[in-house]
Amino acid sequence: MKTENVFVGVDGGGTKSKLVMRDAEGKLLGNGRSGASNIRLSVDISVASIMEAFNQACLQASQYKDLSCCKFHLGLGLAGTEVPIHCTDFLAKLPKSFASVELKSDAYAACLGAHDGEEGAILIIGTGVVGYKISGSEELQVSGWGFPHDDQGGGAWIGMETVRHVLESQDGRCEKTPFLDAVMAQFSYDHTAFVTWANQSSATEFATLAPIFTQYLVQDDPVAKALAQRAGQALTKAINVLLAGERMPALCLFGGLASFMEPYLPEGVRKDIRPRRYDAAEGALMMVKSKVSTCR
Repeated sequence: MKTENVFVGVDGGGTKSKLVMRDAEGKLLGNGRSGASNIRLSVDISVASIMEAFNQACLQASQYKDLSCCKFHLGLGLAGTEVPIHCTDFLAKLPKSFASVELKSDAYAACLGAHDGEEGAILIIGTGVVGYKISGSEELQVSGWGFPHDDQGGGAWIGMETVRHVLESQDGRCEKTPFLDAVMAQFSYDHTAFVTWANQSSATEFATLAPIFTQYLVQDDPVAKALAQRAGQALTKAINVLLAGERMPALCLFGGLASFMEPYLPEGVRKDIRPRRYDAAEGALMMVKSKVSTCR
């Protein structure tokens, strides 16, 4: 029986992973969704998340193909690839059953997908923040170097800043607002439990406060709005670097917080924003499919 190539693309971040599986003709065979796959935070969790999503997609794909006759080519766009040792460790622990593996940053995969393989720029505003630009043979990353020392304006940063505001409101250093009250309600107004949680939290855990922030941002809560304005200023700095140069690229914004943050960007920035063509999982699939085609 003839061996078939199957291409798999993964978009992996600090909160969730998304996987898409297609055959050589581009037909969708399956999808998968699972937990975090930021390899800087945990290689083991990342491998487990990716394989969980892969197995979900295989279950769907088995309706269309005999997978025992398939060679799987895996394209990975993952957070945390900036540190080479994490990449090496991750690849060593990934199952060896894949015919080929191509690993790059989630930002690269997102930029590739957003502009359908053409040059352009993106800013992802999710748990973290990372900007990326592909211009000819040149690539540029802005931000995305890890929380808490970077990624200002992302969900983890917003969560940590929210904690600071809550603590200040608890002892009278700033006003109490419905937003801050709603955060404390998540901890049954137990100050000790809140402080204990904050002292032990990871980027992913801080980002769980972001949905409360967005809920009260649209209600014009003053603390939430002030925080959004600060986030907008940080994001604008990253965008200005991406759009600099003689050839100004098209810019795509995405990530769970993008739609909430866009109104807090300057008008001059907003006019350059375009809808993305495809997502980062499709970009990762393009990445590995191109690699396999080049190697033939």
